[in-house]
Amino acid sequence: MPLENLRVGYWQIRGVIEPIRLLLDYSGVPYKFEDYAVPVDPDGTIRRSDSPWFKVKFELGLDFPNLPYLIDDEVKITESNAILRYLARNTSLYGSSQKEMAEIDMLADLVMDVHNGFVRQCYSPKDVYEKNLAGYVEGVKCKMQQFEKRLDGRKWLAGDKLSFPDFHFWSIVDQILLLDSSVLEGLPNLQRYYKEFLALPQIKAYVESDKCKGVPCNNVMASFKAARA
Repeated sequence: MPLENLRVGYWQIRGVIEPIRLLLDYSGVPYKFEDYAVPVDPDGTIRRSDSPWFKVKFELGLDFPNLPYLIDDEVKITESNAILRYLARNTSLYGSSQKEMAEIDMLADLVMDVHNGFVRQCYSPKDVYEKNLAGYVEGVKCKMQQFEKRLDGRKWLAGDKLSFPDFHFWSIVDQILLLDSSVLEGLPNLQRYYKEFLALPQIKAYVESDKCKGVPCNNVMASFKAARA
């Protein structure tokens, strides 16, 4: 079915909305992005409950109101992987056989595990963040070795064709590199993968636009927020 009058909403960060936006831009699907700030007072007080999100949260017709959300006429869903799967089914990014789809589902969950680990580390209190940082980086490097092996003989995660987990994987790797630039050292398959995905014209345009440049990885309450320059 065609994707028309598409709306997606999320915080004013990269987070888990970025894979969705990357997929949409890559596929040439127009959409309206509805972003929500978390107010911060001059003295640094974070007023999350005053975010505009909470004024509209229960007025959008969402059965399970949350961010991110996608509204496509009668389709109104939340949960980032559900959104990615919906879009992938409509943009030929979900494989062409039951075997491919099963592996793509597996890869999507594995990538989400990587993202969730990043979120846990970044949103830890500052003292815990600093204490656990070296162990976190070591763990990520071990996880990256598994993806390095997966890419032996494969151009993308699922094979010769892009699939929706690629958009999430590249995004979270790019965010992790802001935290520690060494995580891909000694991993030639991943280095090649990262560069070739970034070189795709639609992805390059996204990364060089204000959709990505200057946008923090995480929200104002995180210990690690960092943004691409």
